[in-house]
Amino acid sequence: MKRNLFLLLIFLTSLTTASARGLYFAPWGNNANAGTKAAPWANFTTTNDWKIRQGGYDTLYFLGGTYAARFAGSISRADGQPMRLCAYPGQVPVLDGTTLGLGLQTGLLDLYGPTNISISGLRLQNSGGRGIALLDARNITIDNCTVREVRERAIGGSGDDVRILNCQVDRACLMNENQLNPDGSIRTGGWPVAVAPWRWSDGRPSARWTVRGTTIANSWGEGLSVQDTDGSVVEGNVIRNVFSVGLYANNCQNARFVGNQIILTDTLYRRRDTHRLPNGIAVAVEGRVTNQPARDLVFANNLVVGGSTSFKYWHSYAPGEAHNNDLPSNTYQNLTLAYNVFVRAENMAVVIDAVPAGFTAPSGSQFRNNVIDGLGTQPGLQVGNASAWSFSHNDWVDGTPTTGSHPASLAVVPQFVNPIGSTAADFRLTTTSPLGWAGTPLGVINTDFWGTLRSGTAPSIGLHEAPAAAAPAFVLARYSATDAKRSVQLSWATSSETGSAYFVVQRSFDGGATFSKLGQVTAAGTSTTLTSYAFTDKTTRQDGYYRLQMVDAGGKSTFSPVWTLNGCLCPPDPTRQAVQPSGVYPVPVAAAGYLHLAVPATEAYLYNAQGRVIRLLATPAGWQLPTSVAEGPYWLRARTASGWQRHQIVVAR
Repeated sequence: MKRNLFLLLIFLTSLTTASARGLYFAPWGNNANAGTKAAPWANFTTTNDWKIRQGGYDTLYFLGGTYAARFAGSISRADGQPMRLCAYPGQVPVLDGTTLGLGLQTGLLDLYGPTNISISGLRLQNSGGRGIALLDARNITIDNCTVREVRERAIGGSGDDVRILNCQVDRACLMNENQLNPDGSIRTGGWPVAVAPWRWSDGRPSARWTVRGTTIANSWGEGLSVQDTDGSVVEGNVIRNVFSVGLYANNCQNARFVGNQIILTDTLYRRRDTHRLPNGIAVAVEGRVTNQPARDLVFANNLVVGGSTSFKYWHSYAPGEAHNNDLPSNTYQNLTLAYNVFVRAENMAVVIDAVPAGFTAPSGSQFRNNVIDGLGTQPGLQVGNASAWSFSHNDWVDGTPTTGSHPASLAVVPQFVNPIGSTAADFRLTTTSPLGWAGTPLGVINTDFWGTLRSGTAPSIGLHEAPAAAAPAFVLARYSATDAKRSVQLSWATSSETGSAYFVVQRSFDGGATFSKLGQVTAAGTSTTLTSYAFTDKTTRQDGYYRLQMVDAGGKSTFSPVWTLNGCLCPPDPTRQAVQPSGVYPVPVAAAGYLHLAVPATEAYLYNAQGRVIRLLATPAGWQLPTSVAEGPYWLRARTASGWQRHQIVVAR
């Protein structure tokens, strides 16, 4: 009996060993070889791929080195079992197309009808066409691959259940470099996308694509387009300096776009025909591809820095043009934008085109808990079909637009950690931010950018969920003093209060050296909505300094910033750059005046202690300040050829 068990064990072990087969490739290989590590193949093609299908290989190993070869074929195992295409451990295989003369529609790695395949650790570069291309794929994972310097798409194709994870894409879509055709004329359309799914060869949408943890940079087409798909997830990606659109949801349904960082600040990618930077996030139903609307899309915890607009719905109705869609379904339904931070757009931050008569009316969409800061250069919102949208609990830093107004929306300085930064960490909330616990709970997303659970009753606005344990008794949203002829009218508001008791209104006539009590105002106690207060100082003097002593139910006091009839007089907070001892004049400078820098700069911003950022306008006369800038101390931050410089200045009236 024991002998029979022993023989059975040997037999089963031999089956397991036989099934674990590897096929090897190397730059010095030959397809006439046996395919072992000592005698590897050079590549696979449509003439030898049948050997892989029938060979029962579980792993195709790519040995290190540079391959001047294209890999293309139908290689899925005939028995349907999984297969890996991967770098041999510890080695770096590079597929290089420099000498191959590939056409635009040809990939360095082309897989036809692949099923149950994972691809990892490969580098692909210098393709006259594409990088990794899938045709009618099923259950594919592309992990930790790098694609750079390709003239068309870097990674993409058609199929279901495809995952693109932790990949790096740099300088894709080079056929559109500088937006020029080969004859030197300006290209006005037809550029590719760096990373994108596409519809199946029979015309049906692809399904369940996931793009996660991938960086796409310096590319001359849309960065990441979820196109002709149903049921996709796009999360945790970084898209930096691409052309036309950073993140594009086109002809797609049932998709989530969460925790992506889109930075579009490099003017190299400004369009030559429209003179605009790329849009951050765009939604459209471009072309008569599918007879269904853009629907059930969630955009949450995303950061968009720069660009022409932060978010745009584009109604692609343009008779006579290739992207025209005159189907009644060219519309949208059930879009959610929540907890996003949209900053420094050059033009209108949020643009939602009107869907005209003749198309199905859009419906069921919401815009909540977002931060919109366009630096005061344009209004924050332009929306057609306003009845399709619900707006609430947003912070419109430049002023609440009429359409997007709501009693619980704010128009306050967010007080980010570093409001002139360009990473998600820069847009965490400071402990005194009025956006903490000022939002409304939403069932579609319950965590912040970093995965912290959102409050179920009063979440924070923006990417960052402020720690609940640190909730202050008062979150001051705004404050002002106005001349009422024979008195000074003081007004302030809180965005939330937790255990608050009362405000002590204080005044100083000696420049803020000493303050005395004017009066007391009872606080709300507990509030999660904007609560307004007022107090009248019966004085004819206009040189008073004011502040609030805010006392909670336990008797603990905190103080507001100091303000006057001319606005806040808070000292600026430290920042990361060293202060330049000279090099900017005049100081003080008048509102609407001009600043001059000793070192030429390409960008310049003013910001104060609360993080309010004001973009300065470059003119032949110097960097012009807006007329609305308040009196007081500021930092001036300027980008020069040697990097960012910071100067202290004072604005006077």
